[in-house]
Amino acid sequence: MKLAAHVTLPVMLALLVISILFFKERMLYIDAPHMLFRIINDGHMHIEEHRYGSFISQFFPWLGVRLHLPLKGLMIFYSTGFYLFYLAVGLLLVYKYMDYGLAVLLGLYFTVFVTDTYYWPNNEVHQGITWLVLAFAVCRSTAMRKQNLWIQLLLFTGFFFLAIWTHPLVMLAAVYLWFFYVANGQVSSFSKHQVVLFSCILVLLSVLKFCQGLHHNYDGSKIEILTGFDIHRLKNIFTSPQFHFFINGCIFHYQIFTALFIAGLVGLLINKKYILFAWTVVFVAGYLFLMCATYWDFTLRSFMESEYMPMVIICCTPFVYHVLPKMKPGVSVSIIFLVYLLRIGFIFMAAAPFTNRVALLTKGDPCG
Repeated sequence: MKLAAHVTLPVMLALLVISILFFKERMLYIDAPHMLFRIINDGHMHIEEHRYGSFISQFFPWLGVRLHLPLKGLMIFYSTGFYLFYLAVGLLLVYKYMDYGLAVLLGLYFTVFVTDTYYWPNNEVHQGITWLVLAFAVCRSTAMRKQNLWIQLLLFTGFFFLAIWTHPLVMLAAVYLWFFYVANGQVSSFSKHQVVLFSCILVLLSVLKFCQGLHHNYDGSKIEILTGFDIHRLKNIFTSPQFHFFINGCIFHYQIFTALFIAGLVGLLINKKYILFAWTVVFVAGYLFLMCATYWDFTLRSFMESEYMPMVIICCTPFVYHVLPKMKPGVSVSIIFLVYLLRIGFIFMAAAPFTNRVALLTKGDPCG
């Protein structure tokens, strides 16, 4: 696991370098130019839909504005700012908290279900998931060091609030991963009373985020589709365009994601972790239902990949904790390296339409 985690860091660095090479493709697509325009003209960050954790990616273009960087410099700063944050968290996971499982999960999150969405970086779910893995690492570290209960309570509430409030989908990954750790015996540093207390806090934060989202335009519109879902349409879920998009993707675009998921489930069965097997299957089925109900016939790949990416945490956790540690170090490192290498290749291959789009946008512009 340790060696696999160390392989993850160069991959995160590679994704950062690619964000420089394709800064125009990323920064001239959908939300990015809108957000950069507002930051430049208003002189401050724009946190929308109470997604507070997104400040970390907006900090870099805001700082660039304060430093009076030219527009090209601001675009590069903005494009790389996302991966500067992700890489920084990866470094903390490996070298400070030595939480190698979370480091590998973070690396898989940013690769195995990613092609077109790499060129649309502004979905706050990515910052939310990164805050989430950091929250787990920080809170487990404070528990191991037997910090004062009030400090642990403050850190747990603060970090998980930041993660969940950054994007509603993060709550699903948070709840899944927390109770996976509980059932897997990976919260032994917490007392039984702490486990119960923190579980209640996590559920409460998720409920509050759900209720808060009901009263805001963007999140509220998605939640209303879900809460207003006609139960009679349930029988048609398997014929919906969204379900076909997911299944076809798992077969033709995200084969590694599918393989890791299946391997993880087999690993749970071999290790007789039947509760975790059921927990994982139920969460995957529930997540897929949410996607189909909310985005019935909306299948824009650059958007939908972002929405499915939190499922990587759910689907790959069994592999990371019940398959990878059973392998010989050389085998596990080779597999993880090959996974990253292949997926980065997919990211490069997805660039062509976005590069062509930039060429059309800048055609006849002497400044390029």
